[in-house]
Amino acid sequence: MSSAPDPSWPVVVLAAISLVDAIICVRPVPFVAECLEAVRFPRRYWGFLTPIKLAAAAGLVLGLWIPTWRW
Repeated sequence: MSSAPDPSWPVVVLAAISLVDAIICVRPVPFVAECLEAVRFPRRYWGFLTPIKLAAAAGLVLGLWIPTWRW
């Protein structure tokens, strides 16, 4: 029995969206910068968004191949 979600395509789509979002946050496009400023997210922390979003995308993809722990 597989522990991967069935169907797995929503996870792949969400990982792709997270990856594109991370790429957009490398140098925030104007609408992203406006949103970050509107919620008063400190500019000094903007650089942390890209690695966090890349880690989220990687975690989704790895979750498809790494089996879950069975206790």
